[in-house]
Amino acid sequence: GDLHSGSIMITDSETRMIDPEFAFYGPIAFDVGMLLANFWMAFFSQRGHEQNRKRDAMRAYLLDVTVETWSVF
Repeated sequence: GDLHSGSIMITDSETRMIDPEFAFYGPIAFDVGMLLANFWMAFFSQRGHEQNRKRDAMRAYLLDVTVETWSVF
């Protein structure tokens, strides 16, 4: 119930999840839905992070990772 992009640490050789204090057993789709929602919130918040440069590359990355996550799921 607490899976989001800030709880996933990735290197070239492994992927780890941290901060599981709100973890519980339940449908896997709940965690995938929470992760996708986190990506979408990050996508829509990019305008607030723009200062001197555009955030188009970050928006494209977030859309790509959302599609890839959904496809793998």
